[in-house]
Amino acid sequence: MNLNKAGITFIIEQETGGQDEYNRHPEWPGEQSGVTIGIGYDLGYNGAGVISQDWEEHVSRADLSRLTACAGIKGAFAKELAHQLRDISISWDSAVEVFEQVTVPKFYLQMLRIYPQADELEPHQTAALLSLVFNRGNSLSGDRRREMLEIQTALKNGDLAQVPDLLRSMDRLWPETKGLRLRRHREADLFANIA
Repeated sequence: MNLNKAGITFIIEQETGGQDEYNRHPEWPGEQSGVTIGIGYDLGYNGAGVISQDWEEHVSRADLSRLTACAGIKGAFAKELAHQLRDISISWDSAVEVFEQVTVPKFYLQMLRIYPQADELEPHQTAALLSLVFNRGNSLSGDRRREMLEIQTALKNGDLAQVPDLLRSMDRLWPETKGLRLRRHREADLFANIA
């Protein structure tokens, strides 16, 4: 993978705020998210078998059973589930291990499906694109994905200077969600190497 430790740390900080801000308990980030644990691990977008495989070494059998019951559940239903699971605690070390060994490789492949040029960019540029795909997925369909599609075109054309502006222009999608707007700007700065 075309990543370095600084790039992985960047994504972890975007997801958690860093170790000092890390929430050890299941939470619901909002919108169409599912119950989320560790470092951005969304149970709503994983099957029970996958969740079990990824977390069986990190939580008790009883807690794992409760977490796998959240597989595929998103939105308002996940909000209530997250509240019911607040007694489960996942250590920082476990969260980082699952993120680095499971989550990063999975989303790196998703990123390469739409941005294959990422393997040839500078590691900080690859990290910015991976952060984007980790947060938004790799769909390129519809107006809400317009900038992601335009990034694909810019990369194909070798027009890397366009990418930071396209990341920033996603502001239009979250006029009331400061955190997501800031994340896109941080990704833009990282891609432009001014972070």
